[in-house]
Amino acid sequence: MVLERPQDARLSPWVAVLTMWIDGVISVCIVKTLGMILPTLQVQFRVNAWIIGFMVSMVAAMGSLIGPFAVLFKQCFGVGVSIIMCGALIGTAGVAASFATSAYQLAGILILLAGTGMGVSSVLTKEWVAQSFQENYSTAIGIARTGSSVGFFVSSFLAQLFLNTYGWRGVLLLTGGISFHLTVCGFLIVATKHRYKYKPLNRNDDAGPPSSSPEDSCKPRSFVMWNYVCINLKLELLLDLHYSLVSAVYSMTLLVWSLWTIYFVSLATSNGFTTKEAALFVSVGAVGSLFVKVLQGFYIDQILILHRESFQCLHVVMICICACTFYLTPIATSYWGMMTSSFVYLTADGVLVCMNDTLLKETIDVDKLVGAYGWIALQAGVLKLTFGFVPGVIYDASGSYGTAFMLIGGLHIFSLLAVTTLHFSTNDKGAK
Repeated sequence: MVLERPQDARLSPWVAVLTMWIDGVISVCIVKTLGMILPTLQVQFRVNAWIIGFMVSMVAAMGSLIGPFAVLFKQCFGVGVSIIMCGALIGTAGVAASFATSAYQLAGILILLAGTGMGVSSVLTKEWVAQSFQENYSTAIGIARTGSSVGFFVSSFLAQLFLNTYGWRGVLLLTGGISFHLTVCGFLIVATKHRYKYKPLNRNDDAGPPSSSPEDSCKPRSFVMWNYVCINLKLELLLDLHYSLVSAVYSMTLLVWSLWTIYFVSLATSNGFTTKEAALFVSVGAVGSLFVKVLQGFYIDQILILHRESFQCLHVVMICICACTFYLTPIATSYWGMMTSSFVYLTADGVLVCMNDTLLKETIDVDKLVGAYGWIALQAGVLKLTFGFVPGVIYDASGSYGTAFMLIGGLHIFSLLAVTTLHFSTNDKGAK
């Protein structure tokens, strides 16, 4: 189906931006809050650091593993209703987790409920923004992604305030209550989506349920169903070289950000700083990320039109800056060193993640974005499951996070190789 926007349907694109903004705030608040209370949970449940770290990684990983199936939620319930369901799942998870009596109960509740809600909402909100903005997409995605920066800034102080006032159970309970705001965005999408008018495509272009044509009736039902699954889950993307390279860059960026989010507070406390000081470090970085995400949109929208080579160079530079902040971890142990490290990393990552979104939309068709984001989420989830507990294991063995963070920084090498190969292959294709 082709989407036609009437003249009065000006509100829906900004509802899409608002929804992605709220989703970013909530997702970061949950992951960052769990990272903030990680030392407390370790003492409360009397388990090793890698177990709690692995649990937090599993929450994010579950959201990633469910990503490819977000398209099925969209087809069955629509974007608005799916977002309402996701908000209800995430909020309920926070409330229920506050009553957990063991680390395994806490992990089960958060992984199954919060992980599923975060995974589906993350894919659908990004895809909905891409569908809503054919022009000035970098600006729109930059504004929408400031939600994660605000989440960093707010969650650091609120988690510490709630932890000191109500304990870790109060932190989870209040975080769950805040997460119910995502359901409101779902209702806004439902209220504004009716402004869109749809033109049916030809039968050959419609990726609907399996038809009962005479040709299909001669084929095995399993073949028809498999063809339906392939079309709707966009499995053909897995055979696209350019998409594979973009997804590699995107997945590594998500993995590194997730590990930094989980372990940075523990890194700060291991260097002798309090959780309050660690929250300040994160908040300073979040402010830098907030402003740069807004400013990068105006710049990137212009260089994509005039100087595409500048976009490619800036992409490489941002990856290198992010990697350097991890390599300098062993020597950046002072107060200002930690603050500078947090500020530089979150600022560079803010530009990098927006550029990844823009690069993805420039690489594949818009109607395949929901599948593209879903498969990227799955790849990132597998990586989080594989590496999520490694920094905790290294810390338990060595008593320091320095080596672990240098290892995390080394993952950016794969991003550099992928983005360099992509740019060269794109230039060769354009030359031909």
